[in-house]
Amino acid sequence: MRNTNLLPAVALATMTMLLTSCSRNPVAPTTGMSGQGGAGSAAVAVIPDDTPTPGTDGGTPSTETQSYLVTSEGSMTVGRWTLTFRKNSLTMPATITLWVSDPEAMDVHIDVQPPAANNFSQPVVLTANTSDVNGFDYSTGDMQVWSGGNWQALPAHTASSHPNQQNVVAHFNSLSNTMVMNDTPKHVVSTTLKELGWSNSSLVSGNVAETVAALKRQPGENIQIYGSPTLVRSLLRDGLLDELELLVHPIVVGGGYRLFENANYGTALRLVDSRTLGSGVLALRYAAAGA
Repeated sequence: MRNTNLLPAVALATMTMLLTSCSRNPVAPTTGMSGQGGAGSAAVAVIPDDTPTPGTDGGTPSTETQSYLVTSEGSMTVGRWTLTFRKNSLTMPATITLWVSDPEAMDVHIDVQPPAANNFSQPVVLTANTSDVNGFDYSTGDMQVWSGGNWQALPAHTASSHPNQQNVVAHFNSLSNTMVMNDTPKHVVSTTLKELGWSNSSLVSGNVAETVAALKRQPGENIQIYGSPTLVRSLLRDGLLDELELLVHPIVVGGGYRLFENANYGTALRLVDSRTLGSGVLALRYAAAGA
């Protein structure tokens, strides 16, 4: 989501909502997966009406940036995610950045610069290591990519799930933010959908605040929201949002959606973490002041 009018201090930047976490326990949120099969973290998926945009297990970093020549071959790992490509896969020199919010993140933010380089001459391979995800169903394991303001299913045979290797692998001719899907409970907020195609998913079409509040009272891991500044604003206003992660891009734009558009409320935030990614993007993580 791009906007040059959010704050005077970031007038020369764009701000992107990457991931919002509604911890079931706002006092002491955890990121580990549950020890019981099928009882991992829940997700609130959204059919958004505006555009959103994204360690470290085994010593892999939460962010990695590498520059490559056309003749380069490469391998990059952040959290559970590994990107590999062969020589001459690039059509021009490129800088690639991978970023995850935490070691067990089921999604990865991917940036390729310049954008024209994000068109490979042969498919690159993106692998999600799911060996730590208890109860992962490899018969339904798949990946989705962020495209057109929504998470989109991959074409048939693009991704494959491997129970012996305990991973999900996909081949791409271009890269974008990617999420690995399994039987994690999913709650989809929509005013238009009547039925859902995702396994283990439920539709939220009534009182969203009451539904999320009830979910937070249940035992389990963190609840994550992918996208939808509209839903984020609503939960922030209702005091149900515990963490907010933002990406500030050093790009000058002439307009765009406001992250806190028409906000008639105030919320105090506390900076929890900040880091500068290799592409110059600033990653910020805030918690509600009372969390």
